[in-house]
Amino acid sequence: MEQNAADAAAVGGLAITAFFCFGGALVSALIGGLIGNRRDRGILGMFLGFFLGPIGWIGAAFLDYSYRCPFCQGGVPKGSKVCLHCGRDFATKPTEPPA
Repeated sequence: MEQNAADAAAVGGLAITAFFCFGGALVSALIGGLIGNRRDRGILGMFLGFFLGPIGWIGAAFLDYSYRCPFCQGGVPKGSKVCLHCGRDFATKPTEPPA
């Protein structure tokens, strides 16, 4: 009878530990996603935060962030000739709206 109680306590302790580990990983993913979102890389920041924890936050903060499209202000990877968001070509200059 004592063996069953000890086994139940061990399983309960393991479940609590797993819950807190997974919960911590989810919180880390959320923080990484928030940091990565500032660089237009929210999903990548979430993965880095989930799998690497606080080290992933640092990686998300230093993601190679692109420049902004002059037309829609969306993030564009370096070297792109066309915006991924609005589809405009960067060879043309944005025009001023008529006054």
